[in-house]
Amino acid sequence: MVLHTHKTKKTKTKARPLTPEEREHAPLLRDVAAAVAAVKRRDAEQSYELGEHLARAKDVLPEKALGAWVKENCGFTPRLARSYIAVHTHLQAFRSRLVAAAVKPTILLTLANADIDKVGEVVEAIEADGRLSVVQVKRMLKPAGTEDAAAPAAGGRQGLMRAAHEKLKTHTAHFVQEAAVVLKQVEVAVTALQAGKHVAKSALFDKLGSAAGRAGDHLSNAVETEADRDWKAVSATLGRLSDLPRWPGRSEFPDWLIGEVLPRLRFAVLGASERSARDISPEIVEVIPHVGSAEAEMEDDDVVLTSHLPAMIPGAVPATVPAVS
Repeated sequence: MVLHTHKTKKTKTKARPLTPEEREHAPLLRDVAAAVAAVKRRDAEQSYELGEHLARAKDVLPEKALGAWVKENCGFTPRLARSYIAVHTHLQAFRSRLVAAAVKPTILLTLANADIDKVGEVVEAIEADGRLSVVQVKRMLKPAGTEDAAAPAAGGRQGLMRAAHEKLKTHTAHFVQEAAVVLKQVEVAVTALQAGKHVAKSALFDKLGSAAGRAGDHLSNAVETEADRDWKAVSATLGRLSDLPRWPGRSEFPDWLIGEVLPRLRFAVLGASERSARDISPEIVEVIPHVGSAEAEMEDDDVVLTSHLPAMIPGAVPATVPAVS
């Protein structure tokens, strides 16, 4: 494959210097990163496992260093990592019950820093009534007397549409957050490939595999991907990115990453499918995304993109991405 690249001014990114704690505990931190990468499924038990692994890093790193380390080595934002740690520490007394009830990770993360008595009430409600949505759990966690008296009734068509909209906002925010992590790593890898450098597949997978899996889960909860060709293509690519054995061989890998993965991720996160996959630009910065009720789960150090968030409704982005092969 012949690549025609525009000459651009090269800027060198200065590597973050390691803290004394990172140097001292390097073997332990390598073990933690490997353990986190090995967690492939995303259910209640694995959420506790992630928190347990990340807590080992928290025990040896200062708070600021921990945030930088999880970004670089685990593909998590600092806020998300702290939430998983809180699942392990704060919700440990409810572990067997929450695992037995097959509670989704999004519910666990919502409960992670809640008042322990409120957590108990939510667990009892889950055991009695079955699954609860994130919106329902958040309402249960509100202090007494803070409910919005003017809010529409929970039942009927209007209530159903309101609940569905809240679910869409939550999963959309989490999808963009996770997909942005994947896109950032892919853009770095593509830039290296275009410069004639070697990109190790296993090392790249360690940086984006877990995030790709989580992004795929949130996408499937946000939209019916089977009903839309473009989002079905994005879902297929995220699924393949989250499974290293399904990555193409060495000779096909550059074409796949540049010609398929990059444009699909840009379509999904930037709504930029018409942009050439060859035009690599540093658009990923650290800002707070303002995405409805999910704002509370993100903060200054979350990795997102400066472009407007794309509509997550099938057909909302008038663009075409490479079809699923």
